[in-house]
Amino acid sequence: MQTPGDGSNGDGTRVDGTTPDATAPNTSPDAQAAPAEDEAAERYRRLAADFANYRRRSAEEYLERERRAVEPLVSDLLPAVDGLRRALAVAPPGDPLAEGVAMVLRQMEEVLRRHGVTTIATVGRPFDPQHHEAIAAVPDPDVERDTVVAGLRPGYALHDRVVRPALVSVARASPP
Repeated sequence: MQTPGDGSNGDGTRVDGTTPDATAPNTSPDAQAAPAEDEAAERYRRLAADFANYRRRSAEEYLERERRAVEPLVSDLLPAVDGLRRALAVAPPGDPLAEGVAMVLRQMEEVLRRHGVTTIATVGRPFDPQHHEAIAAVPDPDVERDTVVAGLRPGYALHDRVVRPALVSVARASPP
């Protein structure tokens, strides 16, 4: 059937005598829309993935900032904790004042622990310059070289980050 204006004779041939090419690119609007839709869908997927990554990174950065926000306060409280420990070390046994100091010390240590502060292990451990600050080298033939033999001041870490290194004495080889 011939339709006016389509350039065909109704028998499958065109007015100019040629037949339509089945391999010619389809230039219909539907054929052009499919690749554009695929491209838009791909762009959407990428944007959604980028946004999900952005949200994850933002949440991680927020948590990290929150964890580090107490670091200056912890650094300022540590000398007070040291002072309470020294006071207990020189207090006579059974002194009621020493019992009060011990209670305050326990409370401060508990607060620090709740906020992620941990004590750095020292005696018997290998010397680690990231966690220990050596202030003395002691000859000790019974202990392996570079092993911490005494803790002179405790060190502290806040969420695995050193706030203050521990002051330690380290074993050295005995002189011959």
